[in-house]
Amino acid sequence: MGQCSSQQRWLQPGDQITTNRIVFVYHHHGIYVGDGMVIHLLPLAKQSNSSTPCQNCGHTPSLHGGIVKTCLDCFLDGNSLYILDINSMYCKPPDEVVKIVTEFFQGIRTFGDYNFAFNNCEDFASFCKTGKKSSEQRWNATVLSVLPSAMLSGGRVIVGPAGGGDGVSVSCWFRF
Repeated sequence: MGQCSSQQRWLQPGDQITTNRIVFVYHHHGIYVGDGMVIHLLPLAKQSNSSTPCQNCGHTPSLHGGIVKTCLDCFLDGNSLYILDINSMYCKPPDEVVKIVTEFFQGIRTFGDYNFAFNNCEDFASFCKTGKKSSEQRWNATVLSVLPSAMLSGGRVIVGPAGGGDGVSVSCWFRF
């Protein structure tokens, strides 16, 4: 989708940002809206013993899920910040991105519950930024789930975008 920059000083409202999670196994995505705040999609909250709200934004991880607005520190959760550098011809203007993501947060628009396979944080952020749901992580997970079985069976895997780039198509061709 785009390249990442780790330069926090360039952070501007409307930027799609991401942060690594669990030793770079996956990345969490959101939209920076200014004043140190990020709007992002989280899985539904799970009960935990930690119920202390953040002193900056009031976010309590054990209580909040869905589309949330948190401070940058809560979004990063101690990890690195990356700004996605998406080709501007595919992006909405920054003020429109902030308006769209804010409307989702306020409930004026609906996006649905978090689902890794069909409706994840990357889908949400890319939709707000470009108008299209897109998840490179889902694409990568699909490829990685198909490759081992194809390799073990002596086949080859052809992977490409389906429907003009709106989804993922995985085809396995086997040699007998």
